[in-house]
Amino acid sequence: MPLTIREQSEELKAAAAERLPAEVLEVFDRSIEDFLDRGIPAKAVKAGDVLEAARRYFDSADAQIVVVGDRQAIAEQAALFGEVEVYDPLGNRL
Repeated sequence: MPLTIREQSEELKAAAAERLPAEVLEVFDRSIEDFLDRGIPAKAVKAGDVLEAARRYFDSADAQIVVVGDRQAIAEQAALFGEVEVYDPLGNRL
């Protein structure tokens, strides 16, 4: 059985708690709770609604995608999105 949105948010918060400062987690937690408290079912949002919002608010010309992981495993898929820049763990471009 798939997880509910609330269960998914709890898993996401637990993962984020290991990596983010407390100030960021507090904002994240308030945002998620505000969304969940509205009681809007996930199915109320249609694919067309998402596409319209993306066209209105997302500027793909200035977008950056950050991918972290095994370069050998993800390089080919990452290249589908454009030029790939590779950095070492210290931020030095390879």
